[in-house]
Amino acid sequence: MLNIFYACSSLTSISIDKENNHYDSRDECNAIIETSTNTLIQGCNNTIIPNSVTSIGDYAFYGCSGLTSVTIPNSVTSIFGYAFENCSSLTSVTIGNSVTRIGVGAFLGCTSLMEVKSFIESPFNLPNNLPPFSNETWRQGTLYVPEGTKELYSRFDGWRNFLNIVEMADEGSVLYLSLKDAAAGQMKL
Repeated sequence: MLNIFYACSSLTSISIDKENNHYDSRDECNAIIETSTNTLIQGCNNTIIPNSVTSIGDYAFYGCSGLTSVTIPNSVTSIFGYAFENCSSLTSVTIGNSVTRIGVGAFLGCTSLMEVKSFIESPFNLPNNLPPFSNETWRQGTLYVPEGTKELYSRFDGWRNFLNIVEMADEGSVLYLSLKDAAAGQMKL
């Protein structure tokens, strides 16, 4: 059951029968989740990823052109290849702190993606063969990282490609910007 709604850009609602033993749409999330693995295998423009999901499958949101923002909860450890490819209206992504893998091309073609908030405390190399982010995101977007990890992120493939890396003071409220960052014009309100 892979990519059954592949590139259905206007899809806004998904519901699985509660009697289905293999797939579910828990918490009215507007997605198809493989029950045995807790892998979200198909999402749509209105999907809210439940806290019980541990993986975002290959091509799960491919071509969801109405998707504007996504929050990947702390329960998720893997974002597989091309998971959000060609989500052309996606402007912001929040990545939970448990992610240890982001697959090839995960956010490729997301040309409007200008804000990536990563709560990953121990960054890792991103794929080189087909990077997860578009050049537009790296050049024009901002990567927000946990306080004290900016230098660490700048050492890892893929993350270091961001021209703008800014530290956050805490999870989701006030952003901490050093005077040096503000003077360099990296402050965005």
